[in-house]
Amino acid sequence: MPPLSSEQVLAWGDYQEAPWGRLRLDLIHEVLGRHLPSQPRRVLDAGCGLGELAVELARSGSEVVAADASEPMLTEAERRAGDSSVRWVAVEVERAAERFADERFDLVLCHNVLGYVADPATTCASLATLLEPGGMLSLTVLNRAAEPLRQAFLLRDLEAGLAAAENEEPKRRGQTLGIDSRQEELEDATGWLTTAGLEPVAAAGLLLVNHFLGAHDETNRTAEGYEAVRRLELALCERDPYRQVAPLLQLIGRRPA
Repeated sequence: MPPLSSEQVLAWGDYQEAPWGRLRLDLIHEVLGRHLPSQPRRVLDAGCGLGELAVELARSGSEVVAADASEPMLTEAERRAGDSSVRWVAVEVERAAERFADERFDLVLCHNVLGYVADPATTCASLATLLEPGGMLSLTVLNRAAEPLRQAFLLRDLEAGLAAAENEEPKRRGQTLGIDSRQEELEDATGWLTTAGLEPVAAAGLLLVNHFLGAHDETNRTAEGYEAVRRLELALCERDPYRQVAPLLQLIGRRPA
């Protein structure tokens, strides 16, 4: 990923505070909670962004290291975090295994990052080396199968949906950061975990309901509507065929004990 400007960092903050941004974080955290056997003692958030999950886990009692390649993003994350006990470190996700080679974690997060690296399988494998036996790696990637539907239903652009269906090099220009990110097949992303020596624990599809509601729908802008969308997302996210066409995939793998 190229260096981020202060304007891009602020735009990402605005996205995270919008209902759909909060929903993304809520769903990731809920899926994690379904599969974590207990509160993780030590956590690495590799590519932490503004550190919302890192701060939440720290306040729940975990010892958390939050790493990101973007100095402006880390500065803003630390400012927002206030007096949280998170340890902030500037490092690229591809170099995290080298930077933390002497440390081990019960949980490693790598969310919204692997679409920007040159070799996601290798990066995934390197992060897996940082896990304690029984530790878990959670990653999120954009779902290639969902892109034609996202264009058609969320953005109301049928021509873009057709182009996405025929695209042999699946990339998506992010509306918030304006940077291209790869889209992945569920099978390929699951393969990264198994190649890294991890046991697949969960595969969830997120933001399906939100995206089918469309960009101008007001449902999730009220507390009652937001909760209704959240409940339905959670009811569908680990069921087929729904997760297969959700825009965001969350996969969790466990290092054998």
